[in-house]
Amino acid sequence: MKLPNFLVVGAARSGTTYLHHLMIQHPEIFLPDKKALFFFNDKECVSQIALDEYQKEFINAGTAKAIGEISPTYMYFKWIPDQIFSFLGDIRLIFLLRNPIERAYSHYLVHVSLGNEFLSFYEAIIAEEERLKTSNFRIKGRYSYIDRGYYHHQIKRFLPLFQKEKMLFIISEEFYDDPLSTFNQVCKFLGISNYEPNLKVDKFHFSIPCPLKPYLTSQFIRRRLLNVKGGWRLSRTIKSILKNYPKSSKYPPISLKAREYLERVFREDIKLTSDFLGKDISKLWF
Repeated sequence: MKLPNFLVVGAARSGTTYLHHLMIQHPEIFLPDKKALFFFNDKECVSQIALDEYQKEFINAGTAKAIGEISPTYMYFKWIPDQIFSFLGDIRLIFLLRNPIERAYSHYLVHVSLGNEFLSFYEAIIAEEERLKTSNFRIKGRYSYIDRGYYHHQIKRFLPLFQKEKMLFIISEEFYDDPLSTFNQVCKFLGISNYEPNLKVDKFHFSIPCPLKPYLTSQFIRRRLLNVKGGWRLSRTIKSILKNYPKSSKYPPISLKAREYLERVFREDIKLTSDFLGKDISKLWF
């Protein structure tokens, strides 16, 4: 029976796609064709039928020494560590940790690009606490810009079940600066030979509306029209027009107000994460 002996669990928007591009080149690593399976997101996945379906994703693993998958939601949702352990036992886990301010902004821009977000970044992070009161799984995943950046809180959920020695923590900024060294660190952790993959792959795989403010205003109006009798027609027209809105791969800067707010919000968790790792990551991030 082929099942993963390692997982890359997150964090989202922290380099998991780039790591996937490098991993699939290594002859001793097997990953499913689909980057993120999100199997353990499902609270009801713990059953023999579900396990059989999951196993099919790894049927072509052959003689690969390192068999895994990369699903960046696994780090975030609180029920997932128990489900991973129930299915796979004490396997190896890889965490990518990015400056939580930059991670939150990247997460926000993705949902702007997808048409899911119409607030400014500052408005969105202020609104987050109220938005996350919902029990809707999809909403929690979409608008958890700040909440996903509390790394220490999330890592703690894995510690009662998984050995720290079987966890690898990668600082995303160090990964971007020296991807080959980091990749060989991953290889050593997985017990496979060093390998030099093609590093020239697309690290940033989405573009955003530009200019941003008029786009957000248009999305706000479009959503409001849905609450007006007959407004759906005009809303649909605006939606169609926005599909052709200019896009750019260059991010607009984070506002000073938003950055200063998030520095205050994340300061304590960064200290706790630094203490846990035995490394002052605040020097990299602030």
